[in-house]
Amino acid sequence: MRNKKLLPASVAAILAVGLTGATVAAAADQPAFAREVDSCLEAVNSTLDLDSATRVRHFVSNAKRTGIGYVLTIETAVTFDGSEKNYEAYCVANGNNAPLTFRIEETDG
Repeated sequence: MRNKKLLPASVAAILAVGLTGATVAAAADQPAFAREVDSCLEAVNSTLDLDSATRVRHFVSNAKRTGIGYVLTIETAVTFDGSEKNYEAYCVANGNNAPLTFRIEETDG
């Protein structure tokens, strides 16, 4: 099995910062919803069968504050030897806790 390179949650969170229009002063700074991104990425990774994956890429395409936490949309591309599968996850999370709502489905890419 090859080493999988999962996108660290802090990098995914920084990608999400661009969606909010916020400016990152330093690389160590994280958006307010970094813990929620971590929680949702954990749910994505534990749901998908990544044992034979050669590459996994996550992209937080939407992040919105709600009264109960953050609603995140995470697009995931999983590469296997010569093929790729794409997924979109809808996740509502509050802090490091397990997501309050989590759905994932395969997309056409």
